Amino acid sequence: MKSEKPRLDMQTIREGTTVGAVGLEMGMSVIIGYTVGYYLDKWLGTHPIMTIIWIGFGLGAAGKALYIAYLRAKNIGKSDDDEPTAGGSRPV
Repeated sequence: MKSEKPRLDMQTIREGTTVGAVGLEMGMSVIIGYTVGYYLDKWLGTHPIMTIIWIGFGLGAAGKALYIAYLRAKNIGKSDDDEPTAGGSRPV
């Protein structure tokens, strides 16, 4: 008996790349935060302060990206009819 492979359609590929890009987005957020903080420290002469602050901003952006990816992943497979409308009531 052959086991059937699941078919990949464009929706599945799109969802996989969206969720898969989270790691890259998180890493780039921290790297950009570090770079901005480092050069601000060089320019202002406040050696570790701006680097620490901007790394914090980068971590915050990474957390936001992770949360948004979580919300998208949670909704994968749900149809538009599954979501409640504004006010929590369902359309009649």
